[in-house]
Amino acid sequence: MSGILPDSPAWSLRRALVLVTVTCALLCAVAVAHAGAATNLNGTWLCCGGGGAAAQNFAITEAKGALHGTAKLPSGKAFAKITGTVAGRKVRIVTTYLASFSPGYVATFVGTVSANGKKMSGTWKSNASQTGTWVATRRT
Repeated sequence: MSGILPDSPAWSLRRALVLVTVTCALLCAVAVAHAGAATNLNGTWLCCGGGGAAAQNFAITEAKGALHGTAKLPSGKAFAKITGTVAGRKVRIVTTYLASFSPGYVATFVGTVSANGKKMSGTWKSNASQTGTWVATRRT
């Protein structure tokens, strides 16, 4: 920093620019970290019944972005195992049907979690070439 005296206006300007640069870098880092943070999907979700998918409930446990759980009929009978992921507001739920229900059938639900975390929606497809849309609402 040759030629700039510590008490000069140029020195103050340089310090201000450094402070602004560091502040912007920190704010950007926080924004990126928040955007990639997993949304907590723990709980029961009332799903479907429209868009081609049968009415069902997702009982989901989420840990570090990994989803596990059970898909149940409205009667409460479990019919599929749930696996999947959540990253930020993006969700992927895979229902693998139990052998006692429909062995080999797999439906994959891909979508977005609402900003308030109370709703998910997107598209789904199965390994039997079925497709459609879906909406799930968190049961309170």
